[in-house]
Amino acid sequence: MKNLKTLLRFFNILIFLIITLISSQLRAQVNDDKSRVLISGLQMNVTNDIGLNLKQIMEGIKKAAAEGADFLVTPEGSLSGYTSQFDQKELAHALEAVIAEASRMKVGLISLPV
Repeated sequence: MKNLKTLLRFFNILIFLIITLISSQLRAQVNDDKSRVLISGLQMNVTNDIGLNLKQIMEGIKKAAAEGADFLVTPEGSLSGYTSQFDQKELAHALEAVIAEASRMKVGLISLPV
């Protein structure tokens, strides 16, 4: 009888180890799935102040990266504002900064009309 209890304990431990191994392999397969794409959206108050817009976009890029997003969608005109009257040099520098940060954080950028 004692041998039977020992044998049953052994089988219970063996079954537990097998289930643990199988479940960890399944989790690894799910985590290795490269076919998923995670898209994050930035909801922001777009202003005519390029510096303020830049700050909001940079924060959005960092948050998207922290959440594991592959892409960040920003509103149309989110950097320059909804105006044609903006400083083109300031906008060019801001755009370079956005591209550099997105590249560093490995987040693609998409700008869509809202």
